Amino acid sequence: KIDISHNKISKIASRLLTLIVEPEARLEYINLENNLISDKAADLLFRAALSSKHLKYLNVRKNLLTKNCS
Repeated sequence: KIDISHNKISKIASRLLTLIVEPEARLEYINLENNLISDKAADLLFRAALSSKHLKYLNVRKNLLTKNCS
């Protein structure tokens, strides 16, 4: 479990977080609510999360996401 909510995490930190969500990682819960994550950074996270065998919860609410985010 990792909770980094309510910080000022931006795209650079989000890229680092993709390493945490790799398929070999055993994280099940990641909370990134209320940060500065952009569409591009979120897309990186989503791709990594989809390949994770263990991740069950990824919260990216209250970030800088738009309707263009996939």
